[in-house]
Formats: sequence, structure tokens, C-alpha cells
Amino acid sequence: MSSTNNNRLSKIFTLDNVLCLLLTVYITANIIFTTHNNPYCEYIFPIIAATSFTALKFIFKKSNHIHLTKGGDLNKLEFIIYTLIIVVACTISITWNYPTSMSRDALNQYHQATTNTYSDWHPLFHTFIFFKIPTLFWQSYTSCAIFQCVFITLALLYFCYFCRKYFLNRTQTIALLTFIIINPIFLKMATKPLKDVPFSYCLMLGTVFLIEIIITKGEWLENLRNKIVFCLICFGIVFFRHNGIANFILIIIPLLFFYKKNRIFLSILSTVFIISKIAIIPICFVLDIGKIGDPSEILGIPLNQISYIYNNGGNVSSENIEIINKINKIENWEKYYNKYGFNKIKKECNGYNRSYVAHNYGEVLKTWINMVYENPILAIKSYINVTSVIWNIKKDFWLNKIIEVEYSGPQWVSIIMDKYVSFLQNSRLKHLLLDIAEALILILVSLCLTIRKKRNDLRSYLPYILVLSNIVIIMCLITGGETRFVYSSILCSYPLILYAFYNDKTETTVTI
Repeated sequence: MSSTNNNRLSKIFTLDNVLCLLLTVYITANIIFTTHNNPYCEYIFPIIAATSFTALKFIFKKSNHIHLTKGGDLNKLEFIIYTLIIVVACTISITWNYPTSMSRDALNQYHQATTNTYSDWHPLFHTFIFFKIPTLFWQSYTSCAIFQCVFITLALLYFCYFCRKYFLNRTQTIALLTFIIINPIFLKMATKPLKDVPFSYCLMLGTVFLIEIIITKGEWLENLRNKIVFCLICFGIVFFRHNGIANFILIIIPLLFFYKKNRIFLSILSTVFIISKIAIIPICFVLDIGKIGDPSEILGIPLNQISYIYNNGGNVSSENIEIINKINKIENWEKYYNKYGFNKIKKECNGYNRSYVAHNYGEVLKTWINMVYENPILAIKSYINVTSVIWNIKKDFWLNKIIEVEYSGPQWVSIIMDKYVSFLQNSRLKHLLLDIAEALILILVSLCLTIRKKRNDLRSYLPYILVLSNIVIIMCLITGGETRFVYSSILCSYPLILYAFYNDKTETTVTI
């Protein structure tokens, strides 16, 4: 009798069922949170859960019969076609946002490049490469946008090569590329010169390289040209965003462990980049380059929670209010309050006392701990709201115009593109285009498919480390609901879902 029960349980708690159940819980909770204002939500959530579970089971079952093995050589005509598609999309983006979408951070970096007064507050190498170099040829905001578009074009061309080599035929690759570039998020991000854009493309290419390393059983990394390209992308990951060093370390360690043939190369690479990252602090001091940052920059979550608790009637002592007032005037906490982040309070007024936060770090943390201890429910709600940009299913394409430069392009282009976005926003077609949360779900589904195919082969999970580690890092440091922080979710989801359906028996070449 007991053996019969064990057999029944083993049939119920299969790996497929467990993975489907975990994804169902995540997706259902996400949808319920997104539609929490719907009075019928509590009655329909069992239907949502049942539908999600059934759909996932169907996907898992069908995945056993889907193998993407139609890779082939990339000829010159294809290369020209892919290039034209990307260039047309970038041209539309430049014209739509002309001279370009310059945020305050971008304006600061542009000023550094044109006045040669540098600071590592925003990554120094990103300023050099994406602002200084283009303004040497043309001192204009648009030159920075064009230069970034060139970088994006090269990244997407390599992705097309990757698709053709391992997974897709010509028609499928063109269709996927078109799907990528018609997304309004792509069209906005392409010409928004922020460190997060090239950093996200570096994470995507890093993910692509890791997939190639897995597929070729490490042989890809033995090619000299591949080593050079790998080093360049690692440079972007480490130096285009300050916390990118964590992503780099998290991927180098398992590579050192699994691929002993390349251990010398990977050891030298990691040593050089880690020492360089540490050494930039005294170098900036010697060269009289501006400040790198201060401790207040990593207090995103605490300041968000302090703001939320104070503005939502939390239990706040007079001592804590005194500290809050020192960080920023009480009236500013109230006037510029936004439940999705502290950034508005920090940026929309001149009252934020960065110096006080930096020099009284312990006192600010003590205030935060006291307020969270007294108001745990409000603290949890605050965290859910501020991280919602990462996982919350919605379809606004993040098109709020946080722009410091007035649009001066052709009005007819702006009208057409605004109508295009409005059409998508009010059409069911919008569900065909990836937003951040949907991309994350796609990544998680891809990971589950890889787990059920590979199970005990730990190295098969390496391609997921870059994008998932970035999400975790941002969830620990996030200051506000901005898509740019996790734009890599969309970009990395494309190669990862292809990887999930890869057939191990496919023969591949290992050179570029």
C-alpha cells in the first residue's frame, strides 16, 4: 500500500510539475497584484492559476519535440539585409527623439566630455567612449546618439550571426530581428545615451558568448579572436556601470572552475579587471578627477522605505522625523512623494542633503532600521512598489519623456511615431512585444526548460548568471522605477529562449 502511495506521489511531484507549479505561483501572484483594483480579482485567481499551469504544462510537453538546429553560414547578402534593418530602425529612433533624449545624467556626462572636467560619478570610461569620442567629430547631442546606435548595430549583427550559426534559418532570423526593433522600448533606448544601454547590450553579448562556450564545450574560448571579443565585452560589463564588477566576478568564478584549459587566460583577465577597478580610485585622486560617488548612492531601498512609511501614516518617532528633516526638508518629502521611488524627492528639488547622508551613514541606517521595525507591513509594501518595474506585468513601454532637451526634429515623424505607440498601447498587439516583466517570465521559463533537460549539468546554467545576477543586484540597490536599470532582461531573453530549445546533437564550428 505504501509503495502504491509512493508511486502516486512520484507521479504527482515530477520535476515538470514542480517547475510548472513554481512558475504558476509567480505568474498568478503577478497578475493578481497588477489587477488588484479589479473587484472580481479574488474570484478569478483560481482560473488564472489553472490556465497558467495548463499552458506551462503544454509548453513543457511540446518543448520535447522542438529543437532549433537550423543554423547555417551568414553570407554577404544576409549581412547587408540585417544591417539595413537595424540602421533604418536607428534612423527612425534618432529622428523621433532629435536631437536626442538627454536625461540629467547624460547632460552631465556631455558637459564633462566637452569641458574636459571629468568625474567618475557616472562611469568614467563610459563618458570617454560614448561622449568624448563622438563629440571630437561633432559637438552635438546627436553625435552621442549616433555613436551609441553604431554600438547597438554591431551588437545586434553579432546576435544575428549567433542565431544563424546555431538556431535559425534566414527567414526566422529576419523575423526575430524585426520583432526586436519594432518594440517602442528599443526605439526609445537606442538613442538615450545612458550607461545602462551599452551595459545591457554587453550583458546580452556576454550571455551569447556563454551560450557559445557551452555549445562548443569550451572550444569557442580557445580561439584568439573570440578571446579578444570576450575581453572587450567583459570590459563593458566591469566599467560601464559601477556595480558591473559583481556581475563579472559571478561569471568568471564558475568559468574558472569548469574550463580548466582556459584557466590561465581567465585568471589573467579577472586579475587585470579587478585590480583596474580597485586602482581607479587612487588614479582619480592623483589626476584630480571628480568624486566617484558616496555611500548615499547605495541607500536606495532604505530611503524608499523611509519615504513610504512617513507618507503613509507610519509610526515615526520625533527623533526619526528630525533625521528625515536633515536628509531633506519635510515639505519636500511630502510634496515630491512617489511610492515607486525616492528619486523624485532627491532630484525634483534642491533640498536633498547628500553630504549629510554620506557623513552620517550610520545614523541614517539606524533611523531606517527603527522605522522598518516599527512598520514592517509598510516596509514590505514599499519594497514591492519600488521593485515592481522589474516583475510587474504592465504595458506602458516606459515612454514617459524624461527629457531635458526640447524636441527639434520633423513634427510629422513625431506625430507618426506617437500614433504608432498609441495604437500599440490600445491594441492587443502590445501583448506580442516584450516588456521588462514579460521578458523576466520568459527567462524563468527558459531556465526551467534548461533545468528539466540538463538537470545535473551545472555548467548548462551559466548563461543565466549575468541577467539574473543583474536583476538581484538592482533589487538590492534600486532607487526608483526606471526601465533602464533592467533593460538587459529584454535583450537577454532572446538568446536564452533560443538556448532552451537547442539540440545538443547539432554540429557547430568554433570560429568567427
